[in-house]
Amino acid sequence: MKRSWTEEELVERWTLFPDELALIGNKTGRTRLGFAVMLRFFAGEGRFPRDKHEVPVGVLRFVGEQVGAGPDAGPANLALMCGFCRFPGEQALPLEPMS
Repeated sequence: MKRSWTEEELVERWTLFPDELALIGNKTGRTRLGFAVMLRFFAGEGRFPRDKHEVPVGVLRFVGEQVGAGPDAGPANLALMCGFCRFPGEQALPLEPMS
């Protein structure tokens, strides 16, 4: 995964499509950004990130703006935001309860 993205590249590769926005519409809190990042990462790479640091901060912020995430979107927070994923060597995080 490249570390530095131009604005044009971010728009082309990381913009959420309407059907993807609909999928994340029922997510709240920390799972919203994590789910959105996983969708776009999988679409481009054909796999999920192996490590929370694999997704650059600029990408997290760009996707975060689309889903209303706070300005503290960074790799250290990706595992917290992604309540459904598991990174190697980390304990699985619980899903948020469904309402």
